[in-house]
Amino acid sequence: MMKAWQPIFMAQIVPGLRRRISGIEAIGKTDFIVLTSDLWYIGGMSSNGVLQNFDWVNARADCSLLPVFRKLELDCGDDVAAMNKRSEANGSQARFLSQSNDAKTQFWVFGNIDSSLLVKFVLFADRIEVATPSQTFAISLTLDNDGKCKLRVNDGEVLDQWQLRKLVLEDLFFTR
Repeated sequence: MMKAWQPIFMAQIVPGLRRRISGIEAIGKTDFIVLTSDLWYIGGMSSNGVLQNFDWVNARADCSLLPVFRKLELDCGDDVAAMNKRSEANGSQARFLSQSNDAKTQFWVFGNIDSSLLVKFVLFADRIEVATPSQTFAISLTLDNDGKCKLRVNDGEVLDQWQLRKLVLEDLFFTR
């Protein structure tokens, strides 16, 4: 059975001891800390692989808009680089750019072929808003049942970050 999360680092925590692990303070009131690619967990694990004593309050507090927005911006930049590499390899003149405002509260992804196909990401105090040429999405955050930070789209569907990027960038990248 495959787990929903993949640990990249695990450290034993001695009860009552405070340690810093990769810049994250671990409090020794739990069995161990597990770092994953998306989120870190503090808690013990039962014999069937289910997290026990999961600190969901702090995990949800860490699942906040500013870090998620920054990660979206970085990952969109990676998507742009990957798409430009493919375009160049295929001999296409299409190129894509990602650009942010000075305050780092907005960024845009757009192409050089059709400037009307622009995807705009805006950070608000209570949400992230993503506007495509055809639709605007209000993004809020939540923890799923595995304790992972997820994006809730228009108070409905819950997605991973890559799924949101696919949703909003696919037409820009692949429709010409």
